[in-house]
Amino acid sequence: MEETVSRYCAAWNAHDVDALLSMQTDDMVFHLHLEGSGEVAGAEALRAQYAAFFQVMPDYRADPTRTTVRGDLAVVEYTIAATLAEPFPIGAFTGLPGRGARFEACDILRLACGKVARKDVYVDAFALRAGWGD
Repeated sequence: MEETVSRYCAAWNAHDVDALLSMQTDDMVFHLHLEGSGEVAGAEALRAQYAAFFQVMPDYRADPTRTTVRGDLAVVEYTIAATLAEPFPIGAFTGLPGRGARFEACDILRLACGKVARKDVYVDAFALRAGWGD
């Protein structure tokens, strides 16, 4: 499982949507836990979501600081750095283009048969808004 999680994190940094989808179950659920954000499920919806992320944040980079894997559960703590190329709605907040942010985040990944079945993302919303806000 550690290898799967490591490859999954590398695919995010490579902005490789096809690789991400290949490491997820067909009914995988992605949930960004921010006000007004919800769940995105299924391969086609996730393809569109990931493509939008990488278009809006062309320099997106996540540097893991700690990864813990126990059975079918992985917790990945990391620091995200990204600059917005266009306005980016995040729940009730819209990030401003040209603004860079660096903030902490944590993923809780649930794995099934060696693939990611669910990804819950928690971010430091205060640092995110301080970087991307006005």
